[in-house]
Amino acid sequence: MQSRQSPFEWKNRLKEIAKQTAQEQMIVMLNAGRGNPNWLCTLPRAAFFLLGQIALMMIESENNQETSIAWQESIKYRHENFDQQLSMLHEGEAGRFLQRVMKEAKTSLGIDEDTLIDEWVRGILGDQYPQPVAMLTQTQKFVTRYLYDVLGLEKGDRDSLNVFAVEGATAGMVYVFNTLFHQGILQKGDRIAMMVPIFAPYLEMLINEDFGVEIVTLYASLRDEQGQHLWQFPDEELEKIMDPSIRVLCLVNPSNPPSVAMRTSSLQKLQQIVEQNRPDLMIITDDVYAPFVEDYQSIMANLPQNTVCIYSFSKFFGVTGWRLGVIAMDKDNVFDRNFRLLPKVEQEKVAQAYEVIASDPEKLTFFDRLIADSRDIALRHTAGLSTPQQIQMMLLCAFANDQQVERYKLNIMTICKDRMRKLYDGLALPIPDLPHCASYYTEFDLLAYAKEKFTAPFLAHLDRDVAIETILMELARVYAIILLPGQGFGDARLSIRVSLSNLKDDDYTKIGQALFTTLARMEEAWGNNR
Repeated sequence: MQSRQSPFEWKNRLKEIAKQTAQEQMIVMLNAGRGNPNWLCTLPRAAFFLLGQIALMMIESENNQETSIAWQESIKYRHENFDQQLSMLHEGEAGRFLQRVMKEAKTSLGIDEDTLIDEWVRGILGDQYPQPVAMLTQTQKFVTRYLYDVLGLEKGDRDSLNVFAVEGATAGMVYVFNTLFHQGILQKGDRIAMMVPIFAPYLEMLINEDFGVEIVTLYASLRDEQGQHLWQFPDEELEKIMDPSIRVLCLVNPSNPPSVAMRTSSLQKLQQIVEQNRPDLMIITDDVYAPFVEDYQSIMANLPQNTVCIYSFSKFFGVTGWRLGVIAMDKDNVFDRNFRLLPKVEQEKVAQAYEVIASDPEKLTFFDRLIADSRDIALRHTAGLSTPQQIQMMLLCAFANDQQVERYKLNIMTICKDRMRKLYDGLALPIPDLPHCASYYTEFDLLAYAKEKFTAPFLAHLDRDVAIETILMELARVYAIILLPGQGFGDARLSIRVSLSNLKDDDYTKIGQALFTTLARMEEAWGNNR
Protein backbone atom coordinates (compact mmCIF):
# COMPACT_ATOMS: atom_id res chain seq x y z
CA MET A 1 0.00 0.00 0.00
CA GLN A 2 1.30 3.45 -0.92
CA SER A 3 2.04 5.63 2.10
CA ARG A 4 0.61 9.14 2.42
CA GLN A 5 3.29 10.04 4.93
CA SER A 6 5.63 12.95 4.22
CA PRO A 7 8.84 11.89 2.43
CA PHE A 8 10.78 13.58 5.22
CA GLU A 9 9.04 11.41 7.82
CA TRP A 10 9.85 8.40 5.65
CA LYS A 11 13.46 9.53 5.77
CA ASN A 12 13.44 9.19 9.56
CA ARG A 13 12.03 5.65 9.36
CA LEU A 14 14.56 4.64 6.72
CA LYS A 15 17.35 6.20 8.76
CA GLU A 16 16.63 3.87 11.68
CA ILE A 17 16.80 0.83 9.39
CA ALA A 18 19.93 2.06 7.64
CA LYS A 19 21.63 2.93 10.92
CA GLN A 20 21.12 -0.60 12.23
CA THR A 21 22.43 -2.08 8.96
CA ALA A 22 25.51 0.14 9.08
CA GLN A 23 26.26 -1.00 12.63
CA GLU A 24 25.74 -4.69 11.90
CA GLN A 25 27.75 -4.72 8.67
CA MET A 26 30.28 -2.08 9.80
CA ILE A 27 29.62 0.04 6.71
CA VAL A 28 28.94 3.74 6.28
CA MET A 29 25.32 4.86 6.13
CA LEU A 30 24.70 6.89 2.95
CA ASN A 31 21.89 9.37 3.56
CA ALA A 32 20.98 10.95 0.22
CA GLY A 33 17.55 11.86 1.54
CA ARG A 34 18.22 15.38 2.72
CA GLY A 35 19.60 18.35 0.82
CA ASN A 36 22.04 19.72 3.39
CA PRO A 37 25.22 20.51 1.43
CA ASN A 38 28.51 19.07 2.66
CA TRP A 39 30.41 22.16 1.56
CA LEU A 40 30.55 25.56 3.20
CA CYS A 41 31.73 28.96 2.07
CA THR A 42 34.65 29.97 4.27
CA LEU A 43 35.74 33.53 3.45
CA PRO A 44 32.49 35.30 4.48
CA ARG A 45 32.51 33.24 7.69
CA ALA A 46 36.11 34.15 8.42
CA ALA A 47 35.22 37.80 7.81
CA PHE A 48 32.24 37.49 10.17
CA PHE A 49 34.31 36.13 13.05
CA LEU A 50 37.07 38.66 12.43
CA LEU A 51 34.48 41.42 12.42
CA GLY A 52 33.22 40.18 15.77
CA GLN A 53 36.70 40.41 17.25
CA ILE A 54 37.13 43.93 15.92
CA ALA A 55 33.73 45.00 17.26
CA LEU A 56 34.66 43.84 20.76
CA MET A 57 37.97 45.65 20.57
CA MET A 58 36.14 48.83 19.62
CA ILE A 59 34.21 48.81 22.90
CA GLU A 60 36.00 51.06 25.35
CA SER A 61 35.27 50.52 29.05
CA GLU A 62 37.62 50.79 31.98
CA ASN A 63 36.01 47.90 33.79
CA ASN A 64 34.85 45.58 31.04
CA GLN A 65 37.73 43.14 31.51
CA GLU A 66 36.90 42.64 35.18
CA THR A 67 33.12 42.87 35.11
CA SER A 68 32.34 41.74 31.57
CA ILE A 69 30.29 44.93 31.16
CA ALA A 70 30.63 47.42 28.35
CA TRP A 71 28.46 50.44 27.62
CA GLN A 72 26.88 51.08 24.26
CA GLU A 73 27.91 54.72 24.29
CA SER A 74 31.57 53.67 24.59
CA ILE A 75 31.69 52.24 21.06
CA LYS A 76 33.56 54.36 18.53
CA TYR A 77 31.74 53.78 15.26
CA ARG A 78 34.32 55.27 12.91
CA HIS A 79 36.32 53.58 10.21
CA GLU A 80 39.61 55.06 11.49
CA ASN A 81 39.13 53.13 14.72
CA PHE A 82 38.05 50.06 12.77
CA ASP A 83 41.16 50.23 10.57
CA GLN A 84 43.35 50.57 13.64
CA GLN A 85 41.93 47.44 15.25
CA LEU A 86 42.08 45.52 11.97
CA SER A 87 45.77 46.37 11.51
CA MET A 88 46.51 45.17 15.06
CA LEU A 89 45.03 41.72 14.31
CA HIS A 90 47.05 41.19 11.13
CA GLU A 91 44.32 38.92 9.75
CA GLY A 92 45.17 38.05 6.12
CA GLU A 93 42.53 37.30 3.51
CA ALA A 94 39.52 37.91 5.78
CA GLY A 95 40.85 41.37 6.64
CA ARG A 96 41.55 42.18 3.01
CA PHE A 97 38.03 41.02 2.15
CA LEU A 98 36.50 43.40 4.71
CA GLN A 99 38.57 46.25 3.31
CA ARG A 100 37.42 45.41 -0.23
CA VAL A 101 33.82 45.37 0.93
CA MET A 102 34.14 48.80 2.54
CA LYS A 103 35.67 50.27 -0.59
CA GLU A 104 33.19 48.62 -2.92
CA ALA A 105 30.23 49.66 -0.74
CA LYS A 106 31.21 53.28 -1.17
CA THR A 107 31.86 53.17 -4.90
CA SER A 108 28.93 50.95 -5.94
CA LEU A 109 26.28 51.37 -3.26
CA GLY A 110 26.99 54.90 -2.03
CA ILE A 111 27.58 53.82 1.58
CA ASP A 112 30.26 55.81 3.42
CA GLU A 113 32.67 53.98 5.68
CA ASP A 114 31.37 55.31 8.99
CA THR A 115 27.78 54.36 8.15
CA LEU A 116 28.84 50.83 7.19
CA ILE A 117 31.03 50.39 10.28
CA ASP A 118 28.19 51.58 12.50
CA GLU A 119 25.86 48.90 11.14
CA TRP A 120 28.56 46.22 11.16
CA VAL A 121 29.56 46.80 14.78
CA ARG A 122 26.08 47.30 16.23
CA GLY A 123 24.76 44.44 14.14
CA ILE A 124 27.38 41.86 14.99
CA LEU A 125 27.30 42.75 18.69
CA GLY A 126 23.52 42.29 18.61
CA ASP A 127 22.95 44.88 21.31
CA GLN A 128 19.75 46.37 19.86
CA TYR A 129 16.52 45.17 18.28
CA PRO A 130 16.61 44.99 14.46
CA GLN A 131 15.72 48.41 13.08
CA PRO A 132 14.12 48.77 10.60
CA VAL A 133 12.33 45.52 11.40
CA ALA A 134 12.25 44.37 7.78
CA MET A 135 16.03 44.57 7.36
CA LEU A 136 18.98 46.69 8.44
CA THR A 137 19.31 49.64 6.07
CA GLN A 138 22.80 49.03 4.63
CA THR A 139 22.36 45.26 4.67
CA GLN A 140 19.30 45.66 2.48
CA LYS A 141 21.35 47.47 -0.15
CA PHE A 142 23.75 44.52 -0.39
CA VAL A 143 20.94 41.96 -0.38
CA THR A 144 18.85 43.79 -2.97
CA ARG A 145 21.78 44.02 -5.36
CA TYR A 146 22.45 40.32 -4.88
CA LEU A 147 18.82 39.41 -5.55
CA TYR A 148 18.80 41.41 -8.78
CA ASP A 149 21.86 39.51 -9.94
CA VAL A 150 20.98 35.98 -8.83
CA LEU A 151 17.33 36.17 -9.96
CA GLY A 152 18.12 37.77 -13.32
CA LEU A 153 15.98 40.83 -12.63
CA GLU A 154 16.11 43.86 -14.90
CA LYS A 155 18.57 46.43 -13.63
CA GLY A 156 16.03 49.08 -12.82
CA ASP A 157 15.21 51.04 -9.70
CA ARG A 158 16.30 48.83 -6.81
CA ASP A 159 14.27 50.99 -4.44
CA SER A 160 11.14 49.41 -5.95
CA LEU A 161 11.83 46.14 -4.09
CA ASN A 162 10.66 45.43 -0.54
CA VAL A 163 12.83 42.86 1.25
CA PHE A 164 12.13 41.16 4.59
CA ALA A 165 14.91 39.11 6.25
CA VAL A 166 13.48 35.88 7.67
CA GLU A 167 14.60 32.63 9.29
CA GLY A 168 15.25 30.70 6.09
CA ALA A 169 12.95 29.90 3.17
CA THR A 170 10.72 27.68 5.30
CA ALA A 171 9.81 30.64 7.52
CA GLY A 172 9.18 32.66 4.38
CA MET A 173 6.71 30.03 3.15
CA VAL A 174 4.78 30.10 6.41
CA TYR A 175 4.71 33.90 6.69
CA VAL A 176 3.44 34.48 3.15
CA PHE A 177 0.65 31.91 3.27
CA ASN A 178 -0.42 32.94 6.78
CA THR A 179 -0.75 36.57 5.70
CA LEU A 180 -2.63 35.68 2.52
CA PHE A 181 -5.24 33.91 4.63
CA HIS A 182 -5.21 36.43 7.47
CA GLN A 183 -5.94 39.26 5.02
CA GLY A 184 -8.78 37.34 3.44
CA ILE A 185 -7.05 37.44 0.04
CA LEU A 186 -7.10 33.64 0.20
CA GLN A 187 -9.98 31.80 1.81
CA LYS A 188 -11.08 28.26 2.48
CA GLY A 189 -12.23 26.59 -0.71
CA ASP A 190 -10.00 28.71 -2.96
CA ARG A 191 -7.89 26.98 -5.59
CA ILE A 192 -4.08 27.10 -5.68
CA ALA A 193 -2.04 25.89 -8.65
CA MET A 194 1.15 23.97 -7.82
CA MET A 195 3.85 23.35 -10.42
CA VAL A 196 4.94 19.80 -9.62
CA PRO A 197 7.14 18.05 -8.68
CA ILE A 198 7.60 20.52 -5.84
CA PHE A 199 9.13 20.72 -2.36
CA ALA A 200 6.81 18.44 -0.37
CA PRO A 201 5.88 20.84 2.48
CA TYR A 202 4.15 23.18 0.02
CA LEU A 203 1.69 20.38 -0.68
CA GLU A 204 1.53 19.20 2.92
CA MET A 205 0.93 22.56 4.60
CA LEU A 206 -1.91 23.51 2.25
CA ILE A 207 -3.91 20.33 2.77
CA ASN A 208 -4.12 21.38 6.42
CA GLU A 209 -7.77 21.88 7.37
CA ASP A 210 -6.95 25.38 8.65
CA PHE A 211 -6.31 26.39 5.04
CA GLY A 212 -8.76 24.07 3.31
CA VAL A 213 -7.78 24.94 -0.25
CA GLU A 214 -8.07 22.89 -3.41
CA ILE A 215 -4.75 22.16 -5.13
CA VAL A 216 -4.58 22.11 -8.92
CA THR A 217 -1.35 20.52 -10.22
CA LEU A 218 0.60 21.64 -13.26
CA TYR A 219 2.84 18.71 -14.08
CA ALA A 220 6.28 18.94 -15.74
CA SER A 221 5.38 16.08 -18.06
CA LEU A 222 7.52 16.69 -21.14
CA ARG A 223 9.77 13.77 -22.12
CA ASP A 224 12.43 13.20 -24.76
CA GLU A 225 12.27 10.66 -27.59
CA GLN A 226 13.58 7.92 -25.27
CA GLY A 227 10.81 8.59 -22.76
CA GLN A 228 13.07 10.28 -20.21
CA HIS A 229 11.82 13.27 -18.25
CA LEU A 230 12.85 16.76 -19.36
CA TRP A 231 11.17 18.28 -16.28
CA GLN A 232 9.60 21.03 -18.37
CA PHE A 233 5.97 22.09 -18.73
CA PRO A 234 3.86 21.70 -21.88
CA ASP A 235 1.79 24.76 -22.75
CA GLU A 236 -1.48 22.98 -21.97
CA GLU A 237 -0.37 22.56 -18.35
CA LEU A 238 0.51 26.25 -18.06
CA GLU A 239 -2.82 27.21 -19.58
CA LYS A 240 -4.60 25.78 -16.53
CA ILE A 241 -3.96 29.08 -14.75
CA MET A 242 -6.32 30.80 -17.18
CA ASP A 243 -9.07 29.47 -14.93
CA PRO A 244 -10.11 32.54 -12.87
CA SER A 245 -10.96 30.36 -9.86
CA ILE A 246 -7.22 29.75 -9.37
CA ARG A 247 -6.03 32.48 -7.03
CA VAL A 248 -2.36 31.61 -6.54
CA LEU A 249 0.37 29.93 -8.58
CA CYS A 250 3.12 28.33 -6.48
CA LEU A 251 6.43 27.05 -7.86
CA VAL A 252 9.97 26.10 -6.91
CA ASN A 253 12.37 27.18 -9.63
CA PRO A 254 14.84 25.56 -10.23
CA SER A 255 12.60 22.70 -9.21
CA ASN A 256 12.90 20.50 -6.14
CA PRO A 257 13.45 17.61 -6.56
CA PRO A 258 14.21 17.50 -10.35
CA SER A 259 16.57 20.45 -9.92
CA VAL A 260 15.83 21.92 -13.36
CA ALA A 261 15.08 25.58 -14.10
CA MET A 262 12.04 26.47 -16.16
CA ARG A 263 12.81 27.09 -19.82
CA THR A 264 12.54 30.60 -21.24
CA SER A 265 9.58 29.76 -23.47
CA SER A 266 7.55 28.65 -20.44
CA LEU A 267 8.40 31.83 -18.54
CA GLN A 268 7.27 33.83 -21.55
CA LYS A 269 4.10 31.76 -21.86
CA LEU A 270 3.23 32.40 -18.22
CA GLN A 271 3.89 36.09 -18.71
CA GLN A 272 1.59 36.16 -21.72
CA ILE A 273 -1.22 34.37 -19.89
CA VAL A 274 -1.02 36.62 -16.84
CA GLU A 275 -0.82 39.86 -18.78
CA GLN A 276 -3.62 38.98 -21.19
CA ASN A 277 -5.92 36.81 -19.06
CA ARG A 278 -4.96 36.77 -15.38
CA PRO A 279 -3.59 40.13 -14.19
CA ASP A 280 -5.06 39.29 -10.76
CA LEU A 281 -3.01 36.09 -10.35
CA MET A 282 -0.71 35.98 -7.33
CA ILE A 283 2.56 34.05 -7.76
CA ILE A 284 4.79 32.64 -5.03
CA THR A 285 8.18 31.47 -6.27
CA ASP A 286 10.86 29.71 -4.22
CA ASP A 287 14.18 30.33 -6.00
CA VAL A 288 16.58 28.75 -3.52
CA TYR A 289 18.59 26.87 -6.19
CA ALA A 290 18.97 29.82 -8.57
CA PRO A 291 22.78 30.24 -8.09
CA PHE A 292 23.42 26.71 -9.41
CA VAL A 293 22.17 27.55 -12.92
CA GLU A 294 24.04 29.79 -15.35
CA ASP A 295 22.09 32.80 -16.63
CA TYR A 296 19.13 31.94 -14.41
CA GLN A 297 15.94 33.98 -14.73
CA SER A 298 13.17 34.01 -12.15
CA ILE A 299 9.48 34.38 -13.00
CA MET A 300 9.83 37.55 -10.93
CA ALA A 301 11.81 39.05 -13.81
CA ASN A 302 8.84 38.49 -16.13
CA LEU A 303 6.04 39.37 -13.71
CA PRO A 304 7.45 41.51 -10.88
CA GLN A 305 4.14 42.99 -9.75
CA ASN A 306 2.46 39.58 -9.50
CA THR A 307 5.25 37.78 -7.68
CA VAL A 308 6.47 37.23 -4.14
CA CYS A 309 9.92 35.61 -4.16
CA ILE A 310 11.22 33.46 -1.32
CA TYR A 311 14.98 33.01 -1.33
CA SER A 312 17.38 31.21 0.99
CA PHE A 313 21.16 31.49 1.22
CA SER A 314 21.43 28.04 2.80
CA LYS A 315 22.31 25.79 -0.12
CA PHE A 316 24.76 27.72 -2.28
CA PHE A 317 26.77 29.06 0.63
CA GLY A 318 26.39 26.03 2.92
CA VAL A 319 24.74 27.97 5.75
CA THR A 320 21.65 25.88 6.55
CA GLY A 321 22.26 26.24 10.27
CA TRP A 322 22.35 30.04 10.05
CA ARG A 323 18.69 30.18 8.86
CA LEU A 324 19.17 33.03 6.38
CA GLY A 325 16.36 33.83 3.98
CA VAL A 326 14.38 36.72 2.52
CA ILE A 327 10.93 37.51 1.19
CA ALA A 328 11.06 39.98 -1.70
CA MET A 329 8.23 41.72 -3.54
CA ASP A 330 7.67 44.78 -5.68
CA LYS A 331 6.24 47.79 -3.85
CA ASP A 332 3.58 48.06 -6.56
CA ASN A 333 1.97 44.63 -6.44
CA VAL A 334 -1.19 42.65 -7.14
CA PHE A 335 -1.40 41.48 -3.52
CA ASP A 336 -2.29 45.01 -2.41
CA ARG A 337 -4.64 45.46 -5.36
CA ASN A 338 -6.46 42.20 -4.59
CA PHE A 339 -6.90 43.26 -0.98
CA ARG A 340 -8.49 46.54 -2.07
CA LEU A 341 -10.97 44.55 -4.16
CA LEU A 342 -12.38 42.86 -1.06
CA PRO A 343 -15.71 44.14 0.24
CA LYS A 344 -15.26 47.27 2.33
CA VAL A 345 -16.58 45.56 5.45
CA GLU A 346 -13.91 42.84 5.16
CA GLN A 347 -11.14 45.40 4.65
CA GLU A 348 -12.26 47.25 7.76
CA LYS A 349 -12.40 44.05 9.78
CA VAL A 350 -8.80 43.23 8.79
CA ALA A 351 -7.66 46.78 9.54
CA GLN A 352 -9.08 46.62 13.07
CA ALA A 353 -6.63 43.87 13.97
CA TYR A 354 -3.73 46.25 13.29
CA GLU A 355 -4.97 49.20 15.39
CA VAL A 356 -2.51 48.19 18.13
CA ILE A 357 0.44 49.01 15.86
CA ALA A 358 -0.86 51.79 13.59
CA SER A 359 -3.13 54.83 13.98
CA ASP A 360 -4.22 54.44 10.35
CA PRO A 361 -4.15 50.63 9.85
CA GLU A 362 -6.13 50.83 6.61
CA LYS A 363 -3.05 52.36 4.96
CA LEU A 364 -0.80 49.40 5.79
CA THR A 365 0.42 47.49 2.76
CA PHE A 366 0.50 43.72 2.33
CA PHE A 367 4.25 43.88 3.05
CA ASP A 368 3.64 45.85 6.28
CA ARG A 369 1.07 43.34 7.43
CA LEU A 370 3.34 40.44 6.47
CA ILE A 371 5.98 41.72 8.89
CA ALA A 372 3.41 42.33 11.63
CA ASP A 373 1.80 38.92 11.13
CA SER A 374 5.19 37.25 11.58
CA ARG A 375 4.93 38.26 15.25
CA ASP A 376 1.15 37.98 15.69
CA ILE A 377 0.81 41.76 15.14
CA ALA A 378 1.12 42.86 18.78
CA LEU A 379 4.81 41.90 18.88
CA ARG A 380 5.70 43.61 15.62
CA HIS A 381 8.32 45.71 17.40
CA THR A 382 10.34 42.50 17.94
CA ALA A 383 10.05 41.33 14.33
CA GLY A 384 13.03 40.81 12.11
CA LEU A 385 15.95 38.46 11.79
CA SER A 386 18.63 38.83 14.48
CA THR A 387 21.20 41.45 13.61
CA PRO A 388 24.24 39.09 13.71
CA GLN A 389 22.45 36.86 11.19
CA GLN A 390 21.82 39.87 8.99
CA ILE A 391 25.50 40.85 9.09
CA GLN A 392 26.45 37.34 7.97
CA MET A 393 23.89 37.66 5.19
CA MET A 394 25.41 40.96 4.11
CA LEU A 395 28.89 39.41 3.99
CA LEU A 396 27.61 36.51 1.86
CA CYS A 397 26.08 39.00 -0.57
CA ALA A 398 29.30 40.97 -0.60
CA PHE A 399 31.24 37.79 -1.38
CA ALA A 400 28.86 37.11 -4.28
CA ASN A 401 30.14 40.38 -5.79
CA ASP A 402 33.78 39.77 -4.86
CA GLN A 403 36.66 38.83 -7.15
CA GLN A 404 36.86 35.31 -5.64
CA VAL A 405 33.25 34.26 -6.17
CA GLU A 406 33.61 32.94 -9.73
CA ARG A 407 36.13 30.31 -8.67
CA TYR A 408 33.90 29.30 -5.75
CA LYS A 409 30.81 29.07 -7.98
CA LEU A 410 32.63 27.02 -10.61
CA ASN A 411 33.85 24.58 -7.97
CA ILE A 412 30.39 24.12 -6.44
CA MET A 413 28.70 23.60 -9.80
CA THR A 414 31.41 21.15 -10.86
CA ILE A 415 30.96 19.15 -7.64
CA CYS A 416 27.22 18.78 -8.26
CA LYS A 417 27.59 17.80 -11.90
CA ASP A 418 30.33 15.26 -11.11
CA ARG A 419 28.10 13.62 -8.50
CA MET A 420 25.25 13.43 -10.99
CA ARG A 421 27.57 11.75 -13.49
CA LYS A 422 28.80 9.24 -10.92
CA LEU A 423 25.26 8.33 -9.90
CA TYR A 424 24.25 7.59 -13.47
CA ASP A 425 27.51 5.70 -14.05
CA GLY A 426 26.46 3.44 -11.19
CA LEU A 427 23.04 3.02 -12.80
CA ALA A 428 24.79 2.15 -16.10
CA LEU A 429 22.88 4.97 -17.80
CA PRO A 430 24.02 8.06 -19.69
CA ILE A 431 23.67 11.26 -17.71
CA PRO A 432 20.41 13.05 -18.65
CA ASP A 433 20.74 15.88 -21.14
CA LEU A 434 18.90 18.55 -19.16
CA PRO A 435 19.50 22.21 -20.06
CA HIS A 436 19.28 24.57 -17.09
CA CYS A 437 19.94 21.71 -14.64
CA ALA A 438 21.19 22.73 -11.20
CA SER A 439 22.28 19.12 -10.40
CA TYR A 440 21.58 19.73 -6.73
CA TYR A 441 19.11 16.84 -6.69
CA THR A 442 18.06 14.38 -9.31
CA GLU A 443 14.80 12.54 -9.64
CA PHE A 444 13.98 9.71 -11.97
CA ASP A 445 11.03 7.55 -12.89
CA LEU A 446 11.89 4.01 -11.86
CA LEU A 447 9.73 2.53 -14.62
CA ALA A 448 11.52 4.55 -17.29
CA TYR A 449 14.83 3.39 -15.85
CA ALA A 450 13.77 -0.27 -15.55
CA LYS A 451 12.55 -0.22 -19.14
CA GLU A 452 16.16 0.20 -20.22
CA LYS A 453 17.57 -2.59 -18.04
CA PHE A 454 14.93 -5.21 -17.22
CA THR A 455 12.37 -7.43 -18.91
CA ALA A 456 8.88 -6.30 -19.91
CA PRO A 457 7.09 -8.82 -17.61
CA PHE A 458 9.08 -7.64 -14.59
CA LEU A 459 8.38 -4.05 -15.60
CA ALA A 460 4.64 -4.80 -15.57
CA HIS A 461 5.04 -6.43 -12.14
CA LEU A 462 6.79 -3.32 -10.80
CA ASP A 463 4.08 -1.07 -12.18
CA ARG A 464 1.24 -3.21 -10.87
CA ASP A 465 2.40 -4.74 -7.60
CA VAL A 466 5.38 -2.94 -6.05
CA ALA A 467 5.29 0.12 -3.78
CA ILE A 468 8.27 2.45 -3.94
CA GLU A 469 8.61 2.16 -0.15
CA THR A 470 9.37 -1.55 -0.58
CA ILE A 471 12.38 -0.70 -2.74
CA LEU A 472 13.55 2.11 -0.47
CA MET A 473 13.35 -0.08 2.62
CA GLU A 474 15.35 -2.79 0.85
CA LEU A 475 18.07 -0.26 0.02
CA ALA A 476 18.18 0.79 3.67
CA ARG A 477 18.11 -2.80 4.98
CA VAL A 478 20.80 -4.22 2.67
CA TYR A 479 23.04 -1.26 1.83
CA ALA A 480 22.32 1.35 4.56
CA ILE A 481 21.28 3.77 1.80
CA ILE A 482 18.54 6.36 2.26
CA LEU A 483 16.62 7.78 -0.71
CA LEU A 484 13.22 9.49 -0.78
CA PRO A 485 9.99 8.63 -2.64
CA GLY A 486 9.15 11.13 -5.38
CA GLN A 487 5.40 10.83 -4.98
CA GLY A 488 5.47 12.97 -1.85
CA PHE A 489 6.83 15.78 -4.03
CA GLY A 490 3.96 15.42 -6.48
CA ASP A 491 5.72 13.07 -8.90
CA ALA A 492 4.86 9.59 -10.18
CA ARG A 493 4.22 6.68 -7.81
CA LEU A 494 7.48 4.88 -8.67
CA SER A 495 9.87 7.82 -8.64
CA ILE A 496 12.93 8.45 -6.50
CA ARG A 497 14.66 11.62 -5.32
CA VAL A 498 18.41 11.61 -4.71
CA SER A 499 20.20 14.52 -3.07
CA LEU A 500 23.53 15.19 -4.79
CA SER A 501 24.68 17.69 -2.21
CA ASN A 502 25.63 15.88 0.95
CA LEU A 503 27.79 12.80 0.30
CA LYS A 504 31.26 12.10 -1.04
CA ASP A 505 31.51 11.97 -4.82
CA ASP A 506 32.18 8.23 -5.08
CA ASP A 507 29.23 7.44 -2.79
CA TYR A 508 26.90 8.24 -5.67
CA THR A 509 28.40 5.48 -7.78
CA LYS A 510 27.67 3.08 -4.90
CA ILE A 511 24.07 4.33 -4.72
CA GLY A 512 23.52 3.78 -8.43
CA GLN A 513 25.03 0.30 -8.30
CA ALA A 514 22.98 -0.62 -5.22
CA LEU A 515 19.73 0.42 -6.85
CA PHE A 516 20.54 -1.56 -9.99
CA THR A 517 21.48 -4.64 -7.94
CA THR A 518 18.33 -4.34 -5.80
CA LEU A 519 16.08 -4.35 -8.85
CA ALA A 520 18.01 -7.22 -10.43
CA ARG A 521 17.61 -9.28 -7.26
CA MET A 522 13.91 -8.43 -7.12
CA GLU A 523 13.49 -9.55 -10.74
CA GLU A 524 15.24 -12.85 -10.01
CA ALA A 525 13.12 -13.52 -6.91
CA TRP A 526 9.93 -12.65 -8.77
CA GLY A 527 10.89 -14.93 -11.64
CA ASN A 528 11.60 -17.84 -9.29
CA ASN A 529 8.19 -17.44 -7.62
CA ARG A 530 6.10 -17.17 -10.78
